Amino acid sequence: MTGQVRERADGFEIRRSAPRAPLRIVVLAAALAFWALGERFAAGELSAAGPGDAGVLRLALVLWTLGGALLAWRLLGALFSRDRLVVAGGAVALGRELFGLGRRRRFTAARVRAVAAEAQPPDLLDLAWGVRVWGVGGAALVFELGGERVRWAEGIDEGEAGELAELLRARGLGEPAQSDRLTAST
Repeated sequence: MTGQVRERADGFEIRRSAPRAPLRIVVLAAALAFWALGERFAAGELSAAGPGDAGVLRLALVLWTLGGALLAWRLLGALFSRDRLVVAGGAVALGRELFGLGRRRRFTAARVRAVAAEAQPPDLLDLAWGVRVWGVGGAALVFELGGERVRWAEGIDEGEAGELAELLRARGLGEPAQSDRLTAST
């Protein structure tokens, strides 16, 4: 397992680097390079523009800069994001974070009925399977909360997902799932 398990006074925490998708990183880096060229061009046009055109160009430059900032954030996320799961005080908190920022999903540990590794089997006719090259899809850890399913650490390999599921079940979180799709893909 590539993650780190850290004991806490009231539970434990698992941190792991989020999966890296090389194609996504290359595409984002190339897009950021083209953005920088466009930023330089727009700034040059703004400095050469007359007073009537400056307002529209300023707005375009601001929007272009915001788009570049979002693009840079996505690239940083593709390079440095981390998956984090905390089980403490009868609660479970999980999410993906970048430099401590990110959305977290919280629920009580008592709601967890089952924990399982789940993978999407390769199916060339299923167009959703094609996005795995972008780092979307692949195996994940699935928490069954009654009628709701929550996926965590999407894109990890199947072996690691199975190890994480076993670790969580060994620590008393949920039971093995009735339908574990990880075994169906092998």
